[in-house]
Amino acid sequence: MKIIIGIVILAAVAIGFMTARNLIGKDKTDKERRITDALEIKSQDEPVVPVKVGLKLPDEDGNFTVPLGEAIQYSDKVHGSVGIGYRVEYDKEAFKLDSTSEFDNPGSLARRECGGDSAVKTSILTPLRKGTFTVRIIHEFRGEVEKVVTFRIKVK
Repeated sequence: MKIIIGIVILAAVAIGFMTARNLIGKDKTDKERRITDALEIKSQDEPVVPVKVGLKLPDEDGNFTVPLGEAIQYSDKVHGSVGIGYRVEYDKEAFKLDSTSEFDNPGSLARRECGGDSAVKTSILTPLRKGTFTVRIIHEFRGEVEKVVTFRIKVK
């Protein structure tokens, strides 16, 4: 009888825990949120506005000119769970930044497999005004800066 009571109590605690977790954690876990934020994944519900990409930035410093209205694109590999990523530093009054990620194996991310979040992250900067601006791509590995690529962009 004591065993049956113990099993019933254990089952009740497990059900209570699962119910509480579902009520409290309806959105992503901390780990999922960090990975999503690191990859800057946008919701599938957000409208995608097509832009004309006039310049694809290389992975080395340089000076470039683009006409107002043509976007600038930078792409590179990211792997959030391993700590590989990049961020873009730019004048927020001069550019609008949009980022998307194309996962190497989208099914593994959906199945929450270890390492399943490797992707190519594409950042698109759309110029908002004319002028000359500095854009930096900061490559990081586990929070440490590995490399900085600097561009001088003239928007005409």
